Amino acid sequence: GGKFYAINNVCTHEGRPLAEGTLSEYEVECTWHGTRFDVRPGEVKSPPAKSPVSTYELKIDQDDIWIRKSIK
Repeated sequence: GGKFYAINNVCTHEGRPLAEGTLSEYEVECTWHGTRFDVRPGEVKSPPAKSPVSTYELKIDQDDIWIRKSIK
């Protein structure tokens, strides 16, 4: 739909890279234990993870993608 989202690449359950998972609609599934996260708010949609992943603000400017670093 022309929208882009940025989330942390690390599953909050056991640290597996989410980039290795599959994306279906707005949910990415971790390859280790099947936790699914909604990439829009980062919330857990299917356990075993209990904590959401961090989300990041992003902006597209022509051919550039800018992602705002979170400050914690």
